[in-house]
Amino acid sequence: MSTGFDYNTDVAISKIDVVYRAENSKPWKYGPRRHSMPEHSYCFMYMQLGGFYHEVEGRGKLLIPQGALMLKKYDRLLFTNTSADLPLRYLAMDFQTMEEIPLDFSRSDCILLAGEAVPQSEERMTAAHHLYTERPFGWRIRLRSITEELLLSFFKAKYDERSDALPPLIAESTALIRRRIFSGMLSVDEVAQECHVSSAHLIRSFGRYLGMTPKQYMDRIRVEMACDLLKYTGKSMEEIAELSGFSEARQMRRVFRKIMDVPPQEYREKQ
Repeated sequence: MSTGFDYNTDVAISKIDVVYRAENSKPWKYGPRRHSMPEHSYCFMYMQLGGFYHEVEGRGKLLIPQGALMLKKYDRLLFTNTSADLPLRYLAMDFQTMEEIPLDFSRSDCILLAGEAVPQSEERMTAAHHLYTERPFGWRIRLRSITEELLLSFFKAKYDERSDALPPLIAESTALIRRRIFSGMLSVDEVAQECHVSSAHLIRSFGRYLGMTPKQYMDRIRVEMACDLLKYTGKSMEEIAELSGFSEARQMRRVFRKIMDVPPQEYREKQ
């Protein structure tokens, strides 16, 4: 049975604008936005305390209760927040993607999940807020990782009941790769062994659901880290290669150019 969802769609994070915690202890009401947001702009919001009605002009109200995680699509001039249960506290993240997220936002331009449907959603949002505020080493790539994990939770929650839903193997293996990728060379065989599947099965699963091999997935994560280091530090190519999990600078240059279409030094000069 088809879901109408293309798992090969690119939903890569292009920018994370802000991550913040907000509190309200007095009655509040926000009017409609008077400016347009950039294309493919979204917001995660986790309700830590209280709740409120999310109203979109001409489409009615949707209750956002305590413990809920909301994924909102920003569109022109369209939202009003009213009738808050006080005190109110929430964590929010505004971000943009390369392409439109392939989910149904027809109701109120947002999708709402109960907290239990997205395990550790509060912990992940809290970690995102800490990374954005404190900015430790590698914070950008770690923040993108959290955002992608939250998106994956929405995809799974919406399509798990379908026959071609994302399998747990993809979530488990990609999380393992992101945890281990920068600590040294990680092989496809090692990932498969720790996930208790054959390498061939892992490669087939990645091809079906992510449109790439595990090796290509690893290379893309390493290159993302290298991009951050090239842009925001003055480290040498050898240091960047080591910190990004490549075996040597020559390997990094080859993989970087294949993915980014420019060599690392040229990428640095253009930033």
